[in-house]
Amino acid sequence: MTTASEISVASDGQVTSDVLLLGAAGNSGRLIAAELASRGLSVRLAGRRRGPLEDLAGEAAQRFHDSLTAPSKQLAWFESSAHTPHLEEPAKFRDLLMNVRASQLTST
Repeated sequence: MTTASEISVASDGQVTSDVLLLGAAGNSGRLIAAELASRGLSVRLAGRRRGPLEDLAGEAAQRFHDSLTAPSKQLAWFESSAHTPHLEEPAKFRDLLMNVRASQLTST
C-alpha cells in the first residue's frame, strides 16, 4: 500500500490536504481510508479490485449522508457519470430534480 499527499492553502487561508491511497481495496486500506477521512482529509482510492473499491466508496458516501442534518435528504447515485450527470444521465438527473421539487411543494 502506498500513499501520496498534497497539501495546499486556499485563498482564504484554509489548509486542505488530498491523499491518494493505493491498495485501498484490502482490509488495511479500508481502515486507513476510514481513519484519514475521519481526520477531514480528502481521500482518493485506488486498487486492483473494482468491487471492493466501489463498496468502500459507497460506505463512505452513506456515512457522509447519515452525518448530514437536514429537514430532508436523499442519496442519489449516477453510476454512468463522472462530473456532469446532467449531461451524461439527463433523464435520471431530471427525475431527481422533479422529485426534489415535488417534495418541496408538498412540504409547504
